Amino acid sequence: MIGTVSFRPNELVSGRTINILNKLKNPIATLMVDQYQVRTQYEFGDFLQKGLQLALVECIDFTASNGIANDKSSLHFTRNGPSKY
Repeated sequence: MIGTVSFRPNELVSGRTINILNKLKNPIATLMVDQYQVRTQYEFGDFLQKGLQLALVECIDFTASNGIANDKSSLHFTRNGPSKY
């Protein structure tokens, strides 16, 4: 490691310089902020709080007409790739 720098987001101002310090806290380089952008990282709970509605659809195939999953002629056969479904 050559040096460290720490700052708060509100300290990022275009044209500002921030010193990079070595282990002895002496400045060894300068970080100059040309431009910056603040982005909000939303989480799933944020969407739910804003009113996101979800719908779950499930389908179960109870028919025996598709055959055994290990049989190559079955629609469920998946040994060599995706099934025909």
